[in-house]
Amino acid sequence: REPAFRLKQPRVYKGEFLWVSSKNRYFCFAIKPSLKAKEVSLDKEDNDLIYLGLSDGELTLKPQEAIEVSYLVYIGPLRLSELKRYGLNEILNFGIFDPIGRLLLGLLGGFYRFTGNYGIAIILLTIFTSIALFPLSLKSIKSMKQMQVLQPQIEKLRKECKDNPHKLNKEIMELYKRHKVNPFGGCLPMLLQMPIFIALYQVISRSIELKGAGFLWAKDLSIPDRLKIPFILPLIGDHINLFPILMIVAMFLQQKIANPMAKTQDEQTRTLSVMMPIMFGVIFYNLPSALVLYWLTNTVFMSLLQYIVLRPALAKE
Repeated sequence: REPAFRLKQPRVYKGEFLWVSSKNRYFCFAIKPSLKAKEVSLDKEDNDLIYLGLSDGELTLKPQEAIEVSYLVYIGPLRLSELKRYGLNEILNFGIFDPIGRLLLGLLGGFYRFTGNYGIAIILLTIFTSIALFPLSLKSIKSMKQMQVLQPQIEKLRKECKDNPHKLNKEIMELYKRHKVNPFGGCLPMLLQMPIFIALYQVISRSIELKGAGFLWAKDLSIPDRLKIPFILPLIGDHINLFPILMIVAMFLQQKIANPMAKTQDEQTRTLSVMMPIMFGVIFYNLPSALVLYWLTNTVFMSLLQYIVLRPALAKE
């Protein structure tokens, strides 16, 4: 694979090649010879016109002997079902997590055939993946609950060791050890979810199926939702992306459920709790609405799960 912007001079690759292609976000041009090519050449003109070349290499024929080489030419969408038909499915690639991406694309297609709407299909896919990760999520939530129970003792240690940070860290780790609490236990589900999130981002970014697919006020799930408003806002214009704003609200709600003892937290932790949802909102604001819908649904679902598990502690608090 050679990104077009890196192609500054002609390139020649030798080996065995089943096909050669040029593609953009949603469409591709591919040539597949009946015999494996021995050489592939690439070149680009100043007007960004790309040249693709295939060579069979040296062929030795006996007198009166003939050989026939045919070529399949595909010009069309990067739709996996179409590419598979011609043995070109490897053209559609979802990066380092390609197997996960193909699985998610298959699940998304299945949910779409069941519902007839890609927005609902994304919601169902999110719930499905959340349920699949439920055991790890439950372990994370219980770890958070244990951390909340220890919060008063941690605050007491902070006051006692405010002039000795090294001793404070040592005492806190000893406290965790005595109560068998893993301070990093809540991070594991997030880390395990990142490959899914990255693969889903690739699926959403490259799947022609989502191009033009609408859901609620979003007319195209492959771009930001762009809700029209009756007035003009400075730096924003006459529309807002509502999904990221709802995601920020959902993340604040999730933090309120997960951290009912927020008043006892230090100033730095409280500031981080406020800034984190806002930072996520800024990062997600111009991403495809399908991706934001996934994160929004996941946040709401996890908030409900946390509320159910932490409800006894919340009532007591």
